[in-house]
Amino acid sequence: MLSSRESSNPSGAVVASTPHIGYIYDTMKSFCNRNWQELESTASNQTTVNIWGLRYIDDLILREQGAERLYSLADPNWNVVATTNASGTVQ
Repeated sequence: MLSSRESSNPSGAVVASTPHIGYIYDTMKSFCNRNWQELESTASNQTTVNIWGLRYIDDLILREQGAERLYSLADPNWNVVATTNASGTVQ
């Protein structure tokens, strides 16, 4: 099993433990909205924030991890086809 869901509460927080080589577990904490879009996750002291648009449930606008901010570009079917930095360079 790659991950085990340990708890979920009305605030949208989900805590999961993921095994790594040598049976060392890393705890990941995710906060989701009522549509189960991940708003924030923290694992290994690294926090990732996702900003979602209102046009469609899969309308990911940007993902911020530390000082890095990446913007999503989607096709007409809402599939993310590329991510860019603030200057528009495809990553």
